[in-house]
Amino acid sequence: MAHSEAAAVVNGTQVSYIGHDSEVIPDFLAAAYGNIARRLDLSFNHLLVAGGGR
Repeated sequence: MAHSEAAAVVNGTQVSYIGHDSEVIPDFLAAAYGNIARRLDLSFNHLLVAGGGR
C-alpha cells in the first residue's frame, strides 16, 4: 500500500501519522522527517510487534 507524505503532520519536532491502519512504520517517515523528529505519534494504527511479541 502506498503512503502519502501529505498524511503526516509536523509540528516543530513532533511528527504525527495517525489513523492510517499501518502495520509497520512507513519508510518515508524516516526518510522525510528522521533528521528533525524527536517525537513520533503513531496513534490509531495497527503496528505489529517484531518477533511476535504482544
